[in-house]
Amino acid sequence: MQETGTQNPIPLVNVRKIRFGLGLTRVDFSNQFLLSLADVQAWEDGEREPSGWHQSYLALIHHNPELVRDAVRRQIASVTSRPVRPRPDLRIVK
Repeated sequence: MQETGTQNPIPLVNVRKIRFGLGLTRVDFSNQFLLSLADVQAWEDGEREPSGWHQSYLALIHHNPELVRDAVRRQIASVTSRPVRPRPDLRIVK
């Protein structure tokens, strides 16, 4: 039985290994998966470790990159395809 207050450590993901496995540059990897290029560089160079949320996201990318790519594409499409509604509180001053 696990003691209260202790946690099983989550192994750190190897960002470079995931990226290399997908055959992507840092720029392409960060763009395709909506990650900050500065974060990807810092993680790969050992300057910082990915946060818990980022580790989970990177693990998902590692295990099912097409699922994540599809989700990213859908999200971008939903944001960019929304019609822009005029705001009555904004007026054009001539």
